[in-house]
Amino acid sequence: MLLAPIVLFTYNRPEHTRITLEYLSKNRFATDSSLFIFCDGPKYNATDQELKKIEEVRQIVDNQHWSKNIRIIKSKKNKGLASSIISGVSQVLEKNEKVIVLEDDLITGKYFLDYMNQALDQFYFNQEVMQVSGFSFPINEKHLHSSYFLKLTTTWGWGTWKRVWDNIDFNCPDYKVLLSDPDLTYKFNFEGSYNYAKMFLQQMETNEISSWGIRFWWNVFKAQGLVLYPDQTLIKNIGWDGSGAHSDNHELIKQNSWDENYKIKNFPDHISENQNDKILLINLLKKEFSIKDRILKKIKSFFRQ
Repeated sequence: MLLAPIVLFTYNRPEHTRITLEYLSKNRFATDSSLFIFCDGPKYNATDQELKKIEEVRQIVDNQHWSKNIRIIKSKKNKGLASSIISGVSQVLEKNEKVIVLEDDLITGKYFLDYMNQALDQFYFNQEVMQVSGFSFPINEKHLHSSYFLKLTTTWGWGTWKRVWDNIDFNCPDYKVLLSDPDLTYKFNFEGSYNYAKMFLQQMETNEISSWGIRFWWNVFKAQGLVLYPDQTLIKNIGWDGSGAHSDNHELIKQNSWDENYKIKNFPDHISENQNDKILLINLLKKEFSIKDRILKKIKSFFRQ
C-alpha cells in the first residue's frame, strides 16, 4: 500500500500544534509517511505576542522528526486558513494522487492513518466517493468498528484524491441558484437540518467568513458525491478554547466519548448513502441547533431590552 502524504496546517497555537503532532506520531504508519507542514505567516498588524506564538509553532515543527519525511513550508505573510488549505492541498496533489489533511487542533486516534490509507486505496476508482472523513458525528451507539457513507462533507481530519480536488471550482460561479430554488436550498442544508446555505452566501457575498469547506461542500453536493465516515470518531477537536481563527469557545456538537485505540475494520459493501445514519444525523443536527438557536435568540432579546 502506497501511503498518502499527510498535510498539516498550523498558525499561532504552539501547544495545540505540539499535541496534534504528538498524537499523530503515535499512529502506526506515521514513521513511514511523508508529512507536509504549512505554517501560516503573521498578519500585517500582528502584535509582539502573536509574533512570538507564530515563532514558537515553527520551533515545535522544526525541533523533532515527526515522520519519515518531513517538509515544512513557512509563509512570510498571512494567507488565512481557507487560502492556506486550498493552495497547500493543491501543491501536494500536483505530485500525488491522494492526500490526508489535518489542522493544528485535531488529535488523532492510533489507527487513524490505517483507516485513512485503506479507505483511500479501497475507493480510489469509485468516482462517486469524493472524500474520506476521520471524524464522525455521535449518532451510533454501537461500536461495530465499521463505516458508512453520507452525502455530506467534513473539515475535521479528512482525505481525498487528485481526481476529486482537480475538479473543485472554489470560485463557485453558480452559487446564486440557491437564491431562487428553495428545494435545492433545503437539500443543500442536509434536508433542512443545518443552515449551510446561509454560511455559503456569507462566504460568497460578504467578508464575514472565509471558508474553503463550504465551497468544497457545494461542489460535492452538486456532484451528489459520497463521503465515508467511521462509525465512531477517530478525531478529537481540542480547539474549543477561543484560540482558533474563528474564536470558538464551545463545542458545536458534544462528543460523548473518544477512544484513541478505536480501529475501523470494515468498509460498506454497497456504494450508497446509509439512510438510517442519515436520518439519525438529521435528527441530531435539528435537535442541537434548534436548542442553540433558541438560546441565542433569548440572549439577543435580553441585550436589546
